[in-house]
Parts: sequence; structure tokens; C-alpha cells
Amino acid sequence: MKKKIIWLIFLLFASRTAFSSPKIKKGSFKELNVLLITLDTTRSDCIGLYNNKVNITPNIDRLAPNSIIFKNCYANVPLTLPSHCSLFTGRFPYAHQVRNNGTYKLNTSELTMAEIYKSQGFKTSAIIASFTVCSKFGLNQGFDFYDENFGSTEVLLNLKSEIPAALVYEKFQNWADGYNGRKFFLWVHFYDPHFPYFFHGTRATGQSPSLWDSYESEIHYVDTYIGKIRETLASMELLDNTVIVIVGDHGEAFGEHGEYGHGIFCYEESLKVPLIIHNPRYIKEKQVIEEKISLVDILPSLLELNKFAIPKNIQGQSFVNLIQGKKEKKNEPYILKVCLARKKTTGPPLSAL
Repeated sequence: MKKKIIWLIFLLFASRTAFSSPKIKKGSFKELNVLLITLDTTRSDCIGLYNNKVNITPNIDRLAPNSIIFKNCYANVPLTLPSHCSLFTGRFPYAHQVRNNGTYKLNTSELTMAEIYKSQGFKTSAIIASFTVCSKFGLNQGFDFYDENFGSTEVLLNLKSEIPAALVYEKFQNWADGYNGRKFFLWVHFYDPHFPYFFHGTRATGQSPSLWDSYESEIHYVDTYIGKIRETLASMELLDNTVIVIVGDHGEAFGEHGEYGHGIFCYEESLKVPLIIHNPRYIKEKQVIEEKISLVDILPSLLELNKFAIPKNIQGQSFVNLIQGKKEKKNEPYILKVCLARKKTTGPPLSAL
């Protein structure tokens, strides 16, 4: 009798392991569209999934049951343009050579995420919210359509030029209205959490919101329109056939180490960002990854999940093994990864970093 009970327990455990924790295999995303949503200046601890906060990001949180949530994802640099360049190329800033906003341009020799997806037959489009990532800085490489129309009356745009989430969504809706059924790679960029912050709400008479309150309010405002994007995709019957990647480009400091904003120091508050990968078709339950990864790891991971070849000059490391419950292929400390990656590129010596 004891043997039968033990055998029954074993079968129940084995079936639970086999069927309740499905693993995403290489090539799972091969036929899926890709929606990349970048959240400018967004700390991970302002997302409910990361800090158990309620009513800040209810729409993002609602994606959890069909999402992979990376608890320790880090930007490679606390600046918008260089960080997006690392995300799109899978390469560190010293490799792609974009080191700041406004005065650098991504070289045309760099291979971008959009170029790779376009070469695989995807229709590539982008909707951006800030001058910081305008086409003049090189991130438009590989895009069939790059919406950088801010509707501004300014003769010359500048680093303060931006559009709010409501207008970003309006542009997304225009894109959706023109959708022709072709497989797509779409990048949607939200900029609202960047300083100066605007408080979306009301306060009792005589009470002014703190900087932090206004910052969280901006993130909540963006979350509202992420919810609308999801609703639109659902109405188009595209949710199951689209992998949604939501990621921050860098964080924001509020005096933790003497800095407000971002761009100088590389402490956790400026680098730790949310990363959520969502798809109801292949991700059947919430999965949390605790291991440290960075933005340069996203491109090779998506390529592996699409079963596309990973270019040799990509310095990031695919985290598909982690998704499958295995260990990383390599286990070098993060700084050693940087040093090893340095051998793959020409650029300034490490002493100049």
C-alpha cells in the first residue's frame, strides 16, 4: 500500500511538472508579431508586479498570468539614446559608440533589431515620443515607417520636444486602422515619466504633489494607454499572435545617492528597469526570472525564440536557457562579460570607459 501511495504521489508530481509549467522552446515565437514597448525613465519598483503596489500599473499587472517577468534587468547606461542603441543592437555603448543624447548618431554599419526582423519578412514600424530618439540619431535603421511627427509649431525641435501618451496611443490607433494582416515588428515609445513630471489627478486644496507622486502619476498615465493598446490588439484578434515586450530604458534617481534625475551615476535606481515578455499563446502561466540580465541580452533572446541566426558581433547573451529553467550557458561575473565582449569590437580601451 505504501509503495502504491508513493508511486501515485510521484505520478502526480511528474504530471504537474510536465503540464503545469510549460517551457518556451526555441522557435516558439517564429510566427508571432512583435510589439516592443519602451518605457522611458521607468524604475522597476514603480511597476506593481515588482513592488506589490496597487493601482499604479493595473494594466501592466494584468498581463502577469501570461508573462515572463525579469526581476533583475539592468540598463547598460542611464541615458535614453545610448540605452535604446544597446537594446536595438545587443551591443554595449563602447561598441556601438553612442555615448550621449543629442550629439551622437548610431553608425549605419550597426545591425539593428528592426533590420533583422525586416530581413525576415516583417513589416517594421515605429512610433516615438521624444526628439531624443529621432531618426537623425540613427535608430530608424530598418524601419519601413518611423513616426516622429510631434505636430509641433517649433521651427527647430530640441531635446525638450516630446508628445504625451495619449497622442502616442492615437498614433498607434492610426497604425492599427491601416493594418493589412502582414506580420509586423512595431516599436512604441513612451516618454512621459521623464522630467519634468506632470501630476495627472487632483489633490486636496493647498496640497501639492511631491516629485515622487508626480513621477508615479506619469507612470500610471502611461499604463492607462498600454491597457488601451492591449484592448485594441484584442479587438483585432492579434493578442495570441503577438509577443509583447515591455521594457524600461533606464531608471530615475530621487536623491538616493545625491542625484536627482539620471545620466551621471550608475546606481541601482538609475539602471534597474522592468522587463516583461507577454504572450497568451505560448506563456500559459506567470514565470519569474531572478537572475541578472541586461538590455543587450534582449535581442539575442528574441532571435533565439524566433529561431533566427544570432549575429556574431552581438555582445548580449540569450536568456532562453533561464526561461527553460536551465542555467546560463556562461556564468562569468557581469564585468567579465563586458571584458570578454570588448575583444569582439574595435573601440576605445577599457581604461577610457
